[in-house]
Amino acid sequence: MVLTLTVRNEMTIPLEVETLLPERLRDLRAAEIERLPVLFGNQTGSVGEYFHVSGEVVENQEMRFVGACENLKRIGEGMSQGRIVVEGSAGMHLGAEMHGGEILVTGNVSDWCGAELDGGTIRIRGNAADHLGGAYRGAKRGMTGGEILVEGNCGHEAGQGMRRGLIGVAGNVGDSVGYQMSGGTIRRACRGRIEAGNNRLVGGGGHASTPGDLSPIGQNSTCLSEDLSGTLATGGVPVAARLSGSGIPTILR
Repeated sequence: MVLTLTVRNEMTIPLEVETLLPERLRDLRAAEIERLPVLFGNQTGSVGEYFHVSGEVVENQEMRFVGACENLKRIGEGMSQGRIVVEGSAGMHLGAEMHGGEILVTGNVSDWCGAELDGGTIRIRGNAADHLGGAYRGAKRGMTGGEILVEGNCGHEAGQGMRRGLIGVAGNVGDSVGYQMSGGTIRRACRGRIEAGNNRLVGGGGHASTPGDLSPIGQNSTCLSEDLSGTLATGGVPVAARLSGSGIPTILR
């Protein structure tokens, strides 16, 4: 049975769960996981106080967060292998500084999702808030690898300081996309709308795109990958084939 952490009660204070990674939990039984420490606000508690724990990390190294996860911060932060599924929405810093593996969120994510991502894949079936794949305050680099695929909308400053990797958004994008970007690719489904404002789509190595609806992506056409140009290693799979279609791309469901 896949390791499943089910939230016991809805939280109004953030619970930080960056230590609960597949690579760290794969040799532990449920009772041992329940005794691990987690930070709840400014207090330290145990996993068992906030989650019902069942199953274990098996060969595919998958684990799941289930229930009211909106205030779970730092899910998958620093992750290097395995798979995390969040059944619902997730809090801030999901997948931040991630090196490998995969995270799937069936709902929405809060700010700083995939911040300074280095590798792996984050897939969001809902919306993403601000600073998607961005650089933390004072940092010179945002994403340096990996990919973030959003089936809904995303907020402001997506891809800030981006150097490598891919951000794909099926819906609308906020202001200042690609600010201080010098590499990588940001691609948007052309049914969405780029929000009007100052300094929108200002990648350091690219040029600004006119806000508004763009034509549908064709088989051989691109959207933001040319407007915010950089380089991207796709492992032999064309990016256009992975994020193309009639208006709304198929984002690796």
